[in-house]
Amino acid sequence: MKKLLTILDGFIKKTLPIIYAIIVIEVLCIATLSALGGFQQKPMLGQQINWAHPASKGLVGIWLFNERSGNKVFDLSGNGNTILFDETPDWVAGNYGPMVKCLSGSSESLYINDNLSQRVSEITLVICVQIHETPGINERCFEKEYDNAGANPYVSWGFEWKSATEIKFIAADTLLTVNNSLTYTAGVAFPLNSKLWFAGTCNANKNHKIYRDGIEVASRTNTVGPITQYSATGNQVDIAGRLNSGNYISQSLEYAFLYNRALSASEVALLHREPFCMFEQDNIALMAVEAPAPGGGQVIMITSLPWILSIPLLYGIVYLRTKYKEAA
Repeated sequence: MKKLLTILDGFIKKTLPIIYAIIVIEVLCIATLSALGGFQQKPMLGQQINWAHPASKGLVGIWLFNERSGNKVFDLSGNGNTILFDETPDWVAGNYGPMVKCLSGSSESLYINDNLSQRVSEITLVICVQIHETPGINERCFEKEYDNAGANPYVSWGFEWKSATEIKFIAADTLLTVNNSLTYTAGVAFPLNSKLWFAGTCNANKNHKIYRDGIEVASRTNTVGPITQYSATGNQVDIAGRLNSGNYISQSLEYAFLYNRALSASEVALLHREPFCMFEQDNIALMAVEAPAPGGGQVIMITSLPWILSIPLLYGIVYLRTKYKEAA
């Protein structure tokens, strides 16, 4: 028994420092990656959404623009809302991995799947973009248009640029209520070639809000008319301009999220802080690095790491086995 206690005491003394060291290393890695934005990088291709995550609730469209090539961007929500480009776009390095760049004078479009052709009472749209020229009035950012028989299509929801310092969030239905919108005016011009992050929400009480970098910057209450409608026709979402028509702007898109509910202020702040949190599978994570994005950069994703805790356990088993043989 004395020998057994001695062996167990040695086991504890040998394994505890290793466990402490691993914990310290993980904490330092997490702190460093968080400071550098490492946990904000796009998930690797093929990574599945965790539908049990709170940030996945009501998610009906998610586009990460990390295909790296070609003329399609897929909707990872499973609703089939594929973005089809008129021409093969430029794929460039962004803040979170690859992104797509639309040149001035060309537009891209997304056709809303029939699964989304329904009336909803709430909506949230999150976009992360870069602009490469000063915006002009009514230039399209990411905007769904509503085709109202003879009313050459009117906006249903989305963001559009108004000027060098203004962006408008719209959640409206048909010509009669097209003014159901909210404009945010910045104190200075939006910076060119830099990340711009916006979220627009509209709840069942018809209250509009705009958030910039996770912070509410504009609100409007009790607008009239229905909130929004996904129509059965005229379902394109115009990106960087009205499809083959005008209102063009040179811009790049990092990602876009669409919800069928109005997110709370804390949920919006979480998406700004951790935009890809809905892909996390558990609470223990490690950085995994994918191949470099076009033009440089990298894609980093949080993946599960329960196996690392087995290191001290395996070491302890080997230690016990060795000591047991010595005692025998």
